[in-house]
Amino acid sequence: MEIEIDESLVVTIEFVIRVYKDKQDFQRALEHHRESLRIKQKVLQVEDHLDIANSLNNFGFVYRQLNQLHRAVEYCQKSLRIRQKLLPPEHIAIAMSYHCTAGVYHDQGKHNLTLEYYNNALQIRNKTFAFNDHLKVAENLFSIGLTYESLAEFSVALEYFQKALDMNRKFLPVDYPHMTKLNDAIARIQQEINNLSLN
Repeated sequence: MEIEIDESLVVTIEFVIRVYKDKQDFQRALEHHRESLRIKQKVLQVEDHLDIANSLNNFGFVYRQLNQLHRAVEYCQKSLRIRQKLLPPEHIAIAMSYHCTAGVYHDQGKHNLTLEYYNNALQIRNKTFAFNDHLKVAENLFSIGLTYESLAEFSVALEYFQKALDMNRKFLPVDYPHMTKLNDAIARIQQEINNLSLN
């Protein structure tokens, strides 16, 4: 029998956590995540539940913000394992876990693992979203581009940034902050390629 968590309590806790995240007070957000997880575990009395996986993924995010990257990976991986156990292999929540974990690996400088996990997320998102045409797909392409930039593979990075920009143009206004970020990334990479050609 599926046990439901008191929705009003969860909403209240998540609102408080969101406030602390918006204030960049990640230590306080972490405290409330612990409280939220404790309540969920007490009510559900199981470890493998999607609500638990969501909480673990949130822990991963906060630990990443606190630059506790080993703990961030640990929680992202726990979340991923639960989602893989309970969901179909091409579920969008699994893609989210791959993307979350890849971001931490990127921060750790583990670029091969970063690309593996971003590509796993991209593969799922391409199958999930119609015509491979969605802001989440564009986000994935941008993240892969950043990884190739870190590897100094500028031509490949430029290709991914351009794909992300082309896709975002279909959904976002020109002056949207993410569009500015993409244009800046493309300009930065083109400058790197120009510098290499002069050497």
